[in-house]
Amino acid sequence: QQGPLTELVAVLSSLLGFCCLGVLFSNIATALDRRHSHTRLFHDRLANLQAASQQHAIPKELYGRVKRHYYYVWSCGSDTSKAIP
Repeated sequence: QQGPLTELVAVLSSLLGFCCLGVLFSNIATALDRRHSHTRLFHDRLANLQAASQQHAIPKELYGRVKRHYYYVWSCGSDTSKAIP
């Protein structure tokens, strides 16, 4: 014989569990997005470099040096989300 208080505790426990699960998934998604944002920014910078080289008369030597620099910074594991002066 379960009373209404037992059912109320069960419902509240279930809701609390669902909320905790939602927070967990949210934290995982945020962590993955932060990690991929660095990759996305790296590729955006390469795309911007390519677009700038097509739009302006940038010498191939300079284009190659800048591209190698971006790859070097990326390979060092540097935080590319910081502004490059």
